[in-house]
Amino acid sequence: MMNIFEREHSEGVVRTRIYCLSENVDSILMWSHYADSHRGICVVIEAEEIGEAWWLPFSKFSFSFAGMAFARVAADGRIKVIDQEAYSSTRFVRLPAQQVLYSDQAPGLFVYDPMPSGPMRGVTFELVKQTSWAYERERRVVVRESFLVENPAHLSSDAIVGVVFGMKIGKADVLRVRAAVESYARPVTYSRMVHRADGFGLDRIQISDIGDFIRSL
Repeated sequence: MMNIFEREHSEGVVRTRIYCLSENVDSILMWSHYADSHRGICVVIEAEEIGEAWWLPFSKFSFSFAGMAFARVAADGRIKVIDQEAYSSTRFVRLPAQQVLYSDQAPGLFVYDPMPSGPMRGVTFELVKQTSWAYERERRVVVRESFLVENPAHLSSDAIVGVVFGMKIGKADVLRVRAAVESYARPVTYSRMVHRADGFGLDRIQISDIGDFIRSL
């Protein structure tokens, strides 16, 4: 598989799609960089930890990577579903969000990562980032674009379990967020970021009543 990966990348025939997430909700830098200087939101997504990866629920257009008994990899790298009956009974699928490896060395196509506990893992260059970004504690779902053409993967609406509002969020944006999530079958927890009492850093506090929060803006 490594040889196939290297050949396809050297020939320029492989394109991937990357879905980026973070383990860290409370980072001042990320609220500044990715949330329009604290005027945006952070979406909290449910994940199931299986091994090293976090597995995120996506709508049922594909198969479960976590249940490899239902699939096999063909010689051309394509995924083939074996047990169609078992596959069709699955409500949603899960894709792995793997830890990003932070390094000062420019990666090759493959990098070996000595894990703090357990065996060394091999990762592709899509999972490597320069150490200056380590504060992000990023995880990535990496999927081949050619696979997504045949098996579209959409994040399940049930995956969203919370929304965190930035310190400078506007009333109009809060109303838009509430309208967008009210149709979800499962309840969504609202929180907001505030300055810490000592003046350094951020704290996250839960919003008990979204209506009262909107009226206070």
